[in-house]
Amino acid sequence: MPQLYVCPQCGRIFDDNIGECPKCHVRLEVGGPEVIARWLKMLGAGEEDEFVRKFFEESPVVREMKEKIENLRKVIEKIESVDRVNLSDIKESLNNALKMLSNGETERAYETVAKCADVVKEKSVQFKVLQDALKVAERKISEAYEMGGDVSEARKMVELSRKFMEMFDYEKAINYAIKGSLMAEREMAKCVSWHVEIQDWLK
Repeated sequence: MPQLYVCPQCGRIFDDNIGECPKCHVRLEVGGPEVIARWLKMLGAGEEDEFVRKFFEESPVVREMKEKIENLRKVIEKIESVDRVNLSDIKESLNNALKMLSNGETERAYETVAKCADVVKEKSVQFKVLQDALKVAERKISEAYEMGGDVSEARKMVELSRKFMEMFDYEKAINYAIKGSLMAEREMAKCVSWHVEIQDWLK
């Protein structure tokens, strides 16, 4: 088997050390077992080739990646069962990561899984922030209403927030919840001002 070389940037494989990748102009690196397995698959060796099969079944890198994917799946299932967080697109990306592994694209698979983990964390945090923002907005609207304020517009903002939450657009939902809070606060400030004026007038 010839010594193989690989471009660390685009992943192109060369069977001769030509110095640098003609596309990326990056110095080539010596190809390891992963590159050899991918090269054999490119030649049509497929899963029946003993080296390819053994690499993709026993490689510590592949095993570790599969464990990460499985663990992330469990986290997603837990989040979806507890909160109203839609992570179906992330699950599809994880399936793609598994396909990348089977094609020997471990680096791309790793990047995909890392991005998935970041998105899961971001959406989970956004959902919790949204829940808190809605609670604050509803409390302030209730307080403003009790003080005699006009909270109709603030309530509309909360309704929009809940609609975007149903659409799993948490960023917009958070913004509308915050707008509802601010509108309620302005109404409370008006009521306080009116009460002060009335008290001054009654003196």
